[in-house]
Amino acid sequence: KIELRKVLSFWDTRANSPENPEKKIERILLCGTRASSPAIVDELLKEIPLEHALADAWVNIPAAHMRVRKELYVQSTEYAAAIGLSLPSLH
Repeated sequence: KIELRKVLSFWDTRANSPENPEKKIERILLCGTRASSPAIVDELLKEIPLEHALADAWVNIPAAHMRVRKELYVQSTEYAAAIGLSLPSLH
């Protein structure tokens, strides 16, 4: 929770600069072992008025249209950050 506040504060400071007047964090993507736990998510984001969603590690994978077993899908949230970082930039 403290680290999340630090990150949001850092980016809010940068977003309000003259060089980046419209760059704001609009949504938080959650990933990791407990990212789908409602109790943890509620506690983590209790005082943060931003939209949030569970990261979908399969969304940018070419085989994403294939059916993935539920347990594999849930496990994939643990690796969503690593998967996202390993994909080539689409920008």
